[in-house]
Amino acid sequence: VDSAGFDATKTNMLVLSLHNAKIAPPPSKEEISIQAANTPEGQAKAAAKNPYDKAVNLLSTDNIDKSVQQLTTLVAGHPDYLKARLALIKLLIKQNHLARARQYINTGLAQTPDNSALVVLQARLYFLRGHNAAALTTLQNIPPPPIQDNPEYYAFTAALQQRLGHVAIAAQLYQQLLELDANNAKWWLGLAIAYETAEKNNTALAAYQRALAAG
Repeated sequence: VDSAGFDATKTNMLVLSLHNAKIAPPPSKEEISIQAANTPEGQAKAAAKNPYDKAVNLLSTDNIDKSVQQLTTLVAGHPDYLKARLALIKLLIKQNHLARARQYINTGLAQTPDNSALVVLQARLYFLRGHNAAALTTLQNIPPPPIQDNPEYYAFTAALQQRLGHVAIAAQLYQQLLELDANNAKWWLGLAIAYETAEKNNTALAAYQRALAAG
């Protein structure tokens, strides 16, 4: 013990003890991912991922029927897996199985009533059955997304407005869409038809020419 009352031996032992202590570093991103994957939610997502990939790969070989089977099984086992549900609904619509598509839409909307993707598909079913007014009303039941985030929502709305005879509204929507992409031939065509319906023939002709130029 020195004159200040310190025991040098004990102090040195304390320093050595601190030096040799194993302090665990913070977890890496990989370790965090592994921990998340080990949760029930992560395990369910991982279990669903491989069948979903298989279903998508089947589409690349135009094997729609097998893809539908794969997605049907997947949605039955994982009803909250929205990505798989949307893919299945779109394939059913493509195959003209509209009653089955409506069933999966309604089940999804019962879980998430404000899901815009499901609402748009519901409106598309009305459209395919010729119920244009019901389709437009369905779209208007949800807050419209920003046009830059979902331009197809506005293109669909414009097409419905046009079919219902609201050509001025349709033309305005197509003009807004073309501000996002001035080379979109479909939107130029929609604008041209709206102008022609409104008997603005010169303007319609110019829009048709832009549609042709855009390919």
